[in-house]
Amino acid sequence: MRTWILPLLSLVACSASAQLTNEQKLADLRQLSGIYAKQYGPYEWKRDVFGFDALDLQPWLDRALLTESDIDFMDLCVEYVASFNDAHDVVSFPSTFNAQLGFSTDLYDGKALIDSLNRALLPQSRYPFAIGDELVSLDGIPVEEWLRRLAKYSIAANPRSTARNAASRITSRSQSRIPWAPRTGDSAEVVIRRASGDLETYTIPWTKTGVPIEFFGPLPSPAGRAARQRQALDDFLAYEDSLQPWQLPLAHLLNASIPQDGQAVLNSGALRPIFALPQGFQIRLGNNAATEAFTSGSWTSDGLRIGFIRIPTMSPGIGTTAALTQFENEVLWMQANTDGLVIDVMRNPGGSVL
Repeated sequence: MRTWILPLLSLVACSASAQLTNEQKLADLRQLSGIYAKQYGPYEWKRDVFGFDALDLQPWLDRALLTESDIDFMDLCVEYVASFNDAHDVVSFPSTFNAQLGFSTDLYDGKALIDSLNRALLPQSRYPFAIGDELVSLDGIPVEEWLRRLAKYSIAANPRSTARNAASRITSRSQSRIPWAPRTGDSAEVVIRRASGDLETYTIPWTKTGVPIEFFGPLPSPAGRAARQRQALDDFLAYEDSLQPWQLPLAHLLNASIPQDGQAVLNSGALRPIFALPQGFQIRLGNNAATEAFTSGSWTSDGLRIGFIRIPTMSPGIGTTAALTQFENEVLWMQANTDGLVIDVMRNPGGSVL
């Protein structure tokens, strides 16, 4: 699977109030579509199986002409790429703006439960809700509707994962992924269901950081794109040391990481799992991220010895070659000493496709 992190193709931030012309919008959308026409392998599969024809561009061009602002047009580009339903494809924008409420949510049994709190922003004396309480609504809009509205900024290829990503964006909005994030108000009215079942309403200020972008200029910024591409390739080659010389020209196509910008997902790519390991778990690997690419060990359940290996990322910090050797050694040990094996790839953001 290829990764395309797509900045808005021919736009750069402009201090003047210069909205894009219709001609510029059409040119950008055609260029975005052209990237997929030339470089997206699963195009026919998406068209024939899922009914999305990325090259049937006229309806999108018609909608582009109806957008009333640059932000509306940016949002249309997001929707176009989201229609591929591909977790590795996003449109991102060169904005540092972020708005957050000081807590994050994830879906547990279909409910948006609070799984982290920033007490520096939400002192307990004023906001006594706790981790495990349920977010019911924000600004009068139920969570279910927020999940629907935020889905296109949160595509993860299957409905459950997309909904979980969307849940994280209800309370944390980055303009790099959500074009209208700067239009977020000064505060939000939040309804929380406590563990007791009681509903409580709070007014929470949005904490805003970074520089928002409202308008875009007409000129391309190839140097900026080239610098980002070089940095991404350098980051990839920093750990992917197993490439053969003939593979090096293709290196920029071999990184399948899910972009982490603007996401509020706990424990993404972490060496240890987010859940507690079983009682009596005997750890083998997982104490030293500098030298170990996995968490592994075993425990006994109903008289059987169960092995466990967590693969936290496909871009191991110790390098691909060392990680593969380490993994092979762990599998050999598991084959000789356990009755079963659990492989954990929960919240693994991807990496090398090799």
